[in-house]
Amino acid sequence: MRARSSKHLLPTGWILLLTMMAWGCGSENTAATDAGSDGHNLDDGSNSDGSADDDLCPDGTDPDPDPDFPCPDPEQSFNESDPGISCYFTISAIELMGQKMGVGAGAFQPAVREEFEGQTGLLEIPVDSCVIVNSLQISTCAADSDCAPEQQCRPEYDDDGNPIANSNHCATDRSQLDVGPFTATADGANPLTFTYNANQDGGYTSPGDGVLDANAIAYGSQYLIEGAGDSNQGLGAFRGIMRVPLQFDILTPVPVANAFGMREIEVDPKRDLELTWSDPSPCDQMDIEMTGADMQGGANSYTCRVQDDGAFTVPAEIIQKLKLGSYSLLNTAIFKRRIYSPLCGQGLSRSEMMSEVTIIMNLKKVE
Repeated sequence: MRARSSKHLLPTGWILLLTMMAWGCGSENTAATDAGSDGHNLDDGSNSDGSADDDLCPDGTDPDPDPDFPCPDPEQSFNESDPGISCYFTISAIELMGQKMGVGAGAFQPAVREEFEGQTGLLEIPVDSCVIVNSLQISTCAADSDCAPEQQCRPEYDDDGNPIANSNHCATDRSQLDVGPFTATADGANPLTFTYNANQDGGYTSPGDGVLDANAIAYGSQYLIEGAGDSNQGLGAFRGIMRVPLQFDILTPVPVANAFGMREIEVDPKRDLELTWSDPSPCDQMDIEMTGADMQGGANSYTCRVQDDGAFTVPAEIIQKLKLGSYSLLNTAIFKRRIYSPLCGQGLSRSEMMSEVTIIMNLKKVE
């Protein structure tokens, strides 16, 4: 499975939440608890020892594709005269400070060159390994002259608006499109309707600016996504199946609530950190992002991409390099389980649906 490297222009109102969820980057997972057409879970693809069984793990392809809803070809080259439509959509949940939040949001935009040519500068992470976050980013341009005529060479920016080192990439200005409403329907539930939202810079949201009841999300099941499109914008009817991960929790080290209501786990920098979690999904992968910070503003971050088999050991060497501060609220661990699915229809040249379940905890340094 290859790492996702696409970037999306998203409504500004979602920047903080979606930065925490890191929704644009990750492994190209498919559902280990793949759901059938009736919305019930099928075999989780595991062997008796908890490892993945390749014969049972779904590969994300539709065994019976509908010719009326052609899926974007990942090998397709960029067509300057007819780039097509690009779309992104998520239904996801995040747990922060002991509270769960749901989000449903996305966007339709003209497809752009960088989506076809892999110019984002994000590197892949080998499974069951950890890399320092800064090493994930490389510049792919130095000036506008390194890019196509319609592109500009730009850096990525951090949450404070500062340019990120080694992040220059070729990017194209584009705006969000209004292609009419679409629905997301889970088995036995009322449809959720998503519409163009001018208050969110033209992103698509459910009523309430995209806030969903996290407890009502169809975990471990699927949503049927359907819309009529807008032929005037070059988009025909579209549909897709969004598969949703199972909920999970961290089992060891046992999380405890601190005085601020945040759950935290104890970490000894001299020892390996042996993590286990519930409801493994062995066909898939999980990202574990850890950041150590101090009161002077120093911070080090590592991302581990692991097989979602319920256990992973972070070597003490990595824990030491985090340089955990004594104030646990500044040290964080983010556990992200996500599944990607395609959206298909006439006029779509790039599409991505992503469902993610995220847990954010603090790391308490003990010695």
